[in-house]
Amino acid sequence: MVIITGVTFINKTVDHVLSLCRKAKEIVIMGPSTCMAPEVLGKYGVTVLAGSSVTDADLLLRIIAQGGGGMDINKCTEKLCVRISARRT
Repeated sequence: MVIITGVTFINKTVDHVLSLCRKAKEIVIMGPSTCMAPEVLGKYGVTVLAGSSVTDADLLLRIIAQGGGGMDINKCTEKLCVRISARRT
């Protein structure tokens, strides 16, 4: 099992990290910066996505503008966990 943080999208290492996971039975990408695109990431062998979705964009922007942090944005986001495919064999 491989668990990858969503930060790999930000630092542009996701392609390289996924290339190292060819034998993994499960590939999970998780964290608030996870790109929730199952149609795309499923093609790369990712089996589970665990990230966040914004539920109130105006509140989120206000919190960020006021210097709010991770715990503050829980008020305007929801956590999601999506199984893309069954475990790989």
